[in-house]
Amino acid sequence: MYLYDEIGMCGVTAADFVQALAGVTTPALDLHINSPGGSVFDGIAIHAALVNHAATVNTVVDGIAASAASFIAMAGDTRSIEKPASMMIHDASGLVLGNAGDMRQMADVLDQLSNAIAGIYGRPCRRHAGRLARFDARRDVVHVRPGGNRWSG
Repeated sequence: MYLYDEIGMCGVTAADFVQALAGVTTPALDLHINSPGGSVFDGIAIHAALVNHAATVNTVVDGIAASAASFIAMAGDTRSIEKPASMMIHDASGLVLGNAGDMRQMADVLDQLSNAIAGIYGRPCRRHAGRLARFDARRDVVHVRPGGNRWSG
């Protein structure tokens, strides 16, 4: 299975992905990813569908797993990244129009989403999510795994 598009209404929606995933009846599923990311909510739903699928899920980053695609990659029972593929992670972001109260409320929502995403990264890493949430939120972080043909974790 290939996730080679944006995640959300301009690419692969969670509904589209879940419909395709429902047709997978094999004991193992290889999900290849090359995506710039997209909607955090579609990404969370896709992640949940993969984690709860009966198959053993193997995720492979072929090009880039950016933003929401990076935490979809974490849904794999096994995870690998091709040389010289990369992953890009960052805190949740969003837009809001309104008054100061609306903006404070959006900041709270973004903090909750960022904490939830840090928990997704922490699950396969077996590290405390709080540590992963402490990366430099002022800029995006790109992880490239050099050397060898693949990195698995």
